[in-house]
Amino acid sequence: MSVKAVIFDMGGVLIESPSGLWIEMETDLKIDKGSLFAALLDPVFKTDGEALERGEITAEEFDPIFTQFYNKQYGRNEERVPVILSLVKKIYDIHLVPEMTELLKDLRKAGIKVALLTNNVFADRDRQIPTLPKGLEKYFDVVVESCRVGMRKPEDAIYHHTCELLKLKPEECMFLDDLEVNVKGARDLGIKTIKVTHPPTAAMESWLFVLCSGNLARMSIKAVIFDLGGVLIDTPSQSWTDLEKNRGFDRGAFLSILSLPVFQDHLDELERGIVSAEEFDSMFTDHCNKKCGRSDTFIPLITTFIKGIYEMKIFPVMIKLLKDLRSAGYKTALLTNNAFADRARLAPTLPKETESYFDVIVESCRLGIRKPESVIYEHACGQLESRPEDCMFLDDLDVNLTAARKMGITTVKVISPISTAAQVRGILNLKQTS
Repeated sequence: MSVKAVIFDMGGVLIESPSGLWIEMETDLKIDKGSLFAALLDPVFKTDGEALERGEITAEEFDPIFTQFYNKQYGRNEERVPVILSLVKKIYDIHLVPEMTELLKDLRKAGIKVALLTNNVFADRDRQIPTLPKGLEKYFDVVVESCRVGMRKPEDAIYHHTCELLKLKPEECMFLDDLEVNVKGARDLGIKTIKVTHPPTAAMESWLFVLCSGNLARMSIKAVIFDLGGVLIDTPSQSWTDLEKNRGFDRGAFLSILSLPVFQDHLDELERGIVSAEEFDSMFTDHCNKKCGRSDTFIPLITTFIKGIYEMKIFPVMIKLLKDLRSAGYKTALLTNNAFADRARLAPTLPKETESYFDVIVESCRLGIRKPESVIYEHACGQLESRPEDCMFLDDLDVNLTAARKMGITTVKVISPISTAAQVRGILNLKQTS
């Protein structure tokens, strides 16, 4: 049965977990790091903690109980440790994780219901202080807070209540939470689950999970755009380790130098085709010699990679994906920030046979524009004769993906060739041919 709704936890999923705020409080109060969370986990607080999340008591009432226990346990004499109250009072101005905001919008745009299910608490005795971040409710069809309904995760009743408000069966829902006990509670009822370990990753995983279920067939993806390095072939950094070793440099030295502001401008010129790899490497060699007290004649940092690119092999799993995409009627494009190898601009800039897999090829060095500039995505879409919302883009760098996503392009962050190929097939319901 396909997923018709996605249910989100709040802390640790949509917003950062409270632990960061507790560390700040520990610093301000000059108390042991980690001691607040450790104290909260003490069995003595089980009953009061559950009463707090059910709305039976408030943070104002809980914190004095906690302060008394904490002082006794750690030999302190604090007048008040606002372990919960300070957190809830700050929650109104906390911002959602950006990737999750995009996910929420995309899910609703695709016709999938979204719900918030959070173990939450009241701050004040009058129950008047906001309990959710500002503007959060606009993203959801259903909002369920434990303190307002008198039940809490992982109790069966609160999951059933949420599904009933969504007017769906448990097996038609998916649930995201960062606590295994809550994930298990939902899973035991037949709800599909994802354990969240890091919000941006969770956004990608949940996107793919829902897409794979076939719910978003209405999304009219007509073209898939691929980055080159780190997606179809290895990145240049793979070869730098060997070069550092052969030349007697410390591991990571080249990347450290490339990260300097002076080289960001040179890299920009390299990828726009203003300078070639030979010219760039001459500048790089001079800088290395001055910085490291060396006298190397030439360090072919970029030149060797680009001059060898013609013989590089595209990952087999990606070749298979490209062939299957085109067989299924999808257009394919290559969009890469690359460079000219030689001053004459005559050496090949792409692996042999690359052109046979693509309908459109866009190289930054030939156009004078580069990712993440919006104009290069617009150019690629124009060449494909497709709207941004009809395209999918695969890249291994967040900065490039964010820029594409802002234009309405569906994005997939590449972690490994095998997992990415599987993800794309799932999104597009693309079968693998023999």
